[in-house]
Amino acid sequence: MPPDTPTPGSPEDWLRHARSDLALAQQRSAPEILLTTLCFHTQQAAEKGIKAVLVQQGLVFPYTHDLARLITLVKDARLPWPEELDAAADLTEYAAGSRYPGPGGGISETEYQQVIATAQRVLPGLRTSYADPHRREMRVAKWHDLTHMGEHCIPPEAGRTPPRL
Repeated sequence: MPPDTPTPGSPEDWLRHARSDLALAQQRSAPEILLTTLCFHTQQAAEKGIKAVLVQQGLVFPYTHDLARLITLVKDARLPWPEELDAAADLTEYAAGSRYPGPGGGISETEYQQVIATAQRVLPGLRTSYADPHRREMRVAKWHDLTHMGEHCIPPEAGRTPPRL
């Protein structure tokens, strides 16, 4: 692994993947690329960015693409969450439905531009909210707090130092 590659599963690694998804979402280089596929990557960028925050804070979270649910975990932990980032929850609809052919039609250029604008606010918004070193203290959720969700959860790694987002 190159020296500048983050530790797999670390918050930095989650953010690296989030930035990659956002970069892919902005690629309009070939006419064969469907706007629905690009919108899927906007959802993935937001999801991975939010999960980076949860990992950074030592919080467990379910395997889910539901951004509203992930945002609720951040807010329930009383972590800073800029209100303007609530719009990220609207990207959830692009997690699965837009990836496969079927009913629902395509995505217009206008809708695509709105989705991109939303995704472009999420990662910088998270970096701004979590850049203050006084806000980086570890907050560890109890495993049983999330077991009622009926899904597998990712437990926090013991002894992780909070990284810079």
